[in-house]
Amino acid sequence: MKDVAKELKQPVIAVTNAWKTKINEYELGQVTENEFWNAFLSKLKINHNKKTLHRVVIHHFYPIVESLKILKSLKGKVILCLISNQTTWLDDLEKKYKFKIFFDIIIISDKVALRKPSKEIFNLFIEKAKVKSNKIIFVDDFLKYKEPTESVGINFIHFKNSRELKIKLKKYGVQIK
Repeated sequence: MKDVAKELKQPVIAVTNAWKTKINEYELGQVTENEFWNAFLSKLKINHNKKTLHRVVIHHFYPIVESLKILKSLKGKVILCLISNQTTWLDDLEKKYKFKIFFDIIIISDKVALRKPSKEIFNLFIEKAKVKSNKIIFVDDFLKYKEPTESVGINFIHFKNSRELKIKLKKYGVQIK
């Protein structure tokens, strides 16, 4: 939010509140990116170039290099899934970072009309993975996803950093090189 606020020369709190206007609908595929930006800018009562805002948002997302190393070492040993509250922005991120190759299953909110923390999105993963839920370890940097994942029988690891993730995965019997 800070980068968007800086671009718009607006307070972070105002940008955060405007962001909430339609982000859920955008992540569910219910509105287009243009409709999202229109609502966002309308809430702020300003005009701005939407392509510039798009670039600022895309620039905000970047992979954690150590996490990519972990994914690479796990590829082929376990089923790797990406579950993301994301939009068409993910296509731009894929062009930039080529991260989808690490995943066996990709569930994106705007494609399935479900968002984390809904239990339904985690049940969809269980169905696609074709494994028992207790064999799944879900890793996320948001602690708010712990309860919904565990409520459907999925193990949860709160991601803080790659070093700690390796230790926590080892407790589940997952060895990382």
